[in-house]
Amino acid sequence: MIISDDTLCNRESFYQVLEDLRQEACGWGKSDRDKSLKSRYWKAPQSAYLKLQVHWDYRPIASRLNWEATSDYLSASSLYECESQRLFDLLSHNHNLRFDRIFEQASENIFLRVISHWEVGTKLTPPVLKLRDDGKLGKIDGFHRLAVAFAAKVSHIPFWAVFPDGFTDVRQISPASGCMQPNNGEEKHQSQ
Repeated sequence: MIISDDTLCNRESFYQVLEDLRQEACGWGKSDRDKSLKSRYWKAPQSAYLKLQVHWDYRPIASRLNWEATSDYLSASSLYECESQRLFDLLSHNHNLRFDRIFEQASENIFLRVISHWEVGTKLTPPVLKLRDDGKLGKIDGFHRLAVAFAAKVSHIPFWAVFPDGFTDVRQISPASGCMQPNNGEEKHQSQ
C-alpha cells in the first residue's frame, strides 16, 4: 500500500487514511495470514527476523503518519540515520528494545502489523525521536518499528528528529536524495 502525496496533503483524504488504518488495527489478527504471522514471529527466536526486509518511507509528507508527534515538531525535524548499535546506545529506556524484552513491552497486534507491512514491501515512515536534556534520545512515535528493526538486526536505522549541529555518530540524510531499495533486510541509498 502506497499512500500518495496528494492523499497525505489533502485534509479529508488524510483523515480517511487514518480511519482506514484504525479499522485495519481493530480487525487485525482474524485472517489466516494474520494468524500465520503470529505463529511465525510472535515470541519466535531472533533468527526468524533476520530475513525480514525493512522498508522505510523517506518522504517528509509521510511523516504525518507519526500521529503521536506534533505537526510543529515534525515540521522542525530532519531525517537522520545512525548505526543501529549506536542508536540503541543513544536511546533512553533502550532495555525495552532488547530482544529478550521486546515481547514484554510490545503490543502483539501493532508489532505483527509492522511485520505484515514489511513482508509485503510496504514502506513505513521512520520513527520520530527527541533529544532529551540528558543527551539521550526519547521516542515520540515508532516504538514498534524500532523494535522490529532491532529484531531484524538492520545495520542502520533512520529517524526524524531535531538535533543541534555536530551531534555525534548521527548523519543527516536528505529525504529527496533517492529511493531506498531493500537489500538483505536493510535499506540502501540509490541515486535517482
